[in-house]
Amino acid sequence: MFKDREMLQKLLEFYVPDVGGALWLGLLVAFLLFGDFKRLLAPRNLALLGLLITAPFLNDIERWNYTKHPTIATYLWDVIFLITLGHTIWGFLLAQPRDRPGWVPNVPRSGLAMLCGLLVTMNVLMTLGKKPEDAGFYIALGSQRWLETGVLPYGDSALVGPTTPGFGAAATYGPILYLAHVPTQLLLDGTPNPPDADVMNRAVYQRPSMLGPQLVMIVFHLAGLLALFAVTRRLAGTQAALGAVALYACMPYLAGLDAGRGSIAGLRFISHIAPPALLLLALWAVDRPFLSGALFACAAGALFFPVFIFPAWFAWRYWRNEKPWQFFAGTAVAGAAILAMVIRFTPADSILGSVGKFLHAIVEHQEGVGPHQYGGSNFGFWGTHPGLAFLHHPLAGSPFSEPVFLAFVSLCLAACFLVRRGGVTTLAAITAALGAGVQLWKTHGGGTYIEWYLPFLILALVAGDRTRVADELEGAAVPGPEGARS
Repeated sequence: MFKDREMLQKLLEFYVPDVGGALWLGLLVAFLLFGDFKRLLAPRNLALLGLLITAPFLNDIERWNYTKHPTIATYLWDVIFLITLGHTIWGFLLAQPRDRPGWVPNVPRSGLAMLCGLLVTMNVLMTLGKKPEDAGFYIALGSQRWLETGVLPYGDSALVGPTTPGFGAAATYGPILYLAHVPTQLLLDGTPNPPDADVMNRAVYQRPSMLGPQLVMIVFHLAGLLALFAVTRRLAGTQAALGAVALYACMPYLAGLDAGRGSIAGLRFISHIAPPALLLLALWAVDRPFLSGALFACAAGALFFPVFIFPAWFAWRYWRNEKPWQFFAGTAVAGAAILAMVIRFTPADSILGSVGKFLHAIVEHQEGVGPHQYGGSNFGFWGTHPGLAFLHHPLAGSPFSEPVFLAFVSLCLAACFLVRRGGVTTLAAITAALGAGVQLWKTHGGGTYIEWYLPFLILALVAGDRTRVADELEGAAVPGPEGARS
């Protein structure tokens, strides 16, 4: 059966675009959809280039190791950092509440529906036709071990620490991602190993099938696309919604940009796709504050960066008197349930001990500076600029006291005031700004998590800001959470 899956993957691989095809396809479809053919340097054309500009610099970036190619690596990470900074500023500018026209697709609605179908099919085939990278494997491994041992990876000595697979990578992701992989794990492999099996011994330990992460990826991606469609439709109508979905689905980042080697983004990384998909669902549920808060908590429970966006979402509701405490309650209840799951399946002498194991497994791997820990990685802007290390040096012993982190937190607090008079478009734009901004702090791979903010940037651009005419929009009566205003 496993060999059949491998054969299916190799067969599908022939029918998905390589990196060059993905770059050209993204460029052509984006301009077909929304390009201004009357003026070459029209603002909309520049905006489309702004959405695509990171892709050429991300392509095959893993080849340019800082140790072997310091000059090229430094140049690439400088450019990626500056683009990410530009996207952060762009999100803040789009968050300014003002009447700003949305983007009207150049393609008629029937053509858009067909184009969306083709592009989404391509996305699915890309997911099935290429093996999951990094996060997909390690989360599947952590989920399998959870079923085998009854212990989440944070408390599993076979998965925590520098002598385990990926130097502890299997114990560094959010509990929602491990939970999401349990059904496919049960369906495909069950619990093929005894609890005490040697995980590092490939001859003894049966690794999880990669079909599971692929199926989970497809579910999250489709859910995110449906939410993107629903929100944009409510704000700007069906044609704009189809255009937004097609624009996101054609982006070359989803293809992985691997040039035949290792991916760095896209549909091979569940950690890139699942959190923004859950945030899009939370945005779709904006008029059901408790549900929106619960979905927001799930996004933070998948990967933790949405925690920094929460103050802006709460403030947005507070300023508008949009039931902020119901949203807070939904987030708190779902967050407490997630924490209870972590405590229940991370054995320790006390509740604090369980929480301590959870934080240690995550923070040490993500922000520690020991061998193979991400805080000391040279795969990113900060690691290629040792002269700026003082900005990443903790002031009080905790990585959360670093000057660059404190600067980012200040940005999050400023966002709370910026959303004061804005609508749903403002909320989407500020989510994009902070999803990009958190990567200015992140040491390992900062700037490569394009999908954390890209769909929200697309939503803000395509929907526009139509505060004064929101009630007249075509999507005002779309089924689902009612009455959102932009």
